[in-house]
Amino acid sequence: MRNPESRAVERRRGYMLLEAMFALAIFVIAVTSMVKALNGMARNFQDGAGEVEVAQLMDSAMAEALALPSDWMTEDGWEAQREFDGRFTVNTAILPTEVSNDEGNVLTGFFGVRVEVVEIETGERWSVESLRYIPELASAVTSGGGGR
Repeated sequence: MRNPESRAVERRRGYMLLEAMFALAIFVIAVTSMVKALNGMARNFQDGAGEVEVAQLMDSAMAEALALPSDWMTEDGWEAQREFDGRFTVNTAILPTEVSNDEGNVLTGFFGVRVEVVEIETGERWSVESLRYIPELASAVTSGGGGR
């Protein structure tokens, strides 16, 4: 004759359906949370990579504008627009700017350098400005002309 305790052990060889469903539910919740977290991290990485790309593009365009040979410019300045990688439009403008010293005298030969990057798809804009002195054009620019 069998012992009643041994019968209970024999019936309980596997997991009950309720235990399996509970384990599956915990697994699904954990996997869903991980996927959402990874998607968020990937999205943040892509946004950061895009901003770095724009910053590098602006830095490159500004360096180019500051190194532009002075004989390419006139007393009215210089402007250029070009497309980069089919995704961005880069606008560069070098325009005469009035700069005054501490005594209020207008100094000639200064040009404002502005680089603007526009994302073609979204229309989002970024810009950076600097100042450039061009001694060859210092006498050509009159004190009343140009400016912002």
